[in-house]
Amino acid sequence: MSDDQSVGADSVSWIKWVLANANERKSRLFACACVRRFLYLARESEEPEAFAAIDTAERFADGDADASELQPAADAAYEAATRNDGPEMGNPLLDAVGAAAEDLHTYFTKNLLEQAEDYSDCTIGDPTYDKWVLSWHRHVLRAAHDVFGERDHPTPFDPAWRTSEVENLARRIYEERDFGRMPELGAALRAAGCDDAEVLAHCESPEGHSRGCWVIDAILGRS
Repeated sequence: MSDDQSVGADSVSWIKWVLANANERKSRLFACACVRRFLYLARESEEPEAFAAIDTAERFADGDADASELQPAADAAYEAATRNDGPEMGNPLLDAVGAAAEDLHTYFTKNLLEQAEDYSDCTIGDPTYDKWVLSWHRHVLRAAHDVFGERDHPTPFDPAWRTSEVENLARRIYEERDFGRMPELGAALRAAGCDDAEVLAHCESPEGHSRGCWVIDAILGRS
């Protein structure tokens, strides 16, 4: 198996792992993290319904939105997604609809996992397609590592690192989606005595972070 095909197999494996092991909050935030990465070429001003659906889904996951808000957000995103194009699999706007669906399991099994399996062979010989598919899988993997960390060997979080400075900064980053301050959080953790390479490397990673980030969840006591 080539390295590119391994990336495809890894993303399929991660999605199956999430289905089998993750709770509803983490599953939904993982879905939202994937979609935000799928939409990396879209501007919020151009696709407001899609971004509104993700925002609503994230707030719902954290208990800040009612279930009654999900369907209208998903319906608006679906209408926008199919306004000019058919409801084709691979349309990232439809993934925004799925992330806001009340029945999240159906989205995972009928959309996200199905796409991953269909795209599992990253090298069919069309350079443009192969590049796009490889990018899709990498978005999934980056979202998974951000939300769940090391799935087979979870990194223990020492409560002694949870100083008031660390906790307040983590809360501000999370609530304001100011993930550009993650290196600052890493510095605060180091000052609090954290010497765990995985925790510090994650804070300093330029790959992008999202709601559900495993380090911030560990600091804030969320699961």
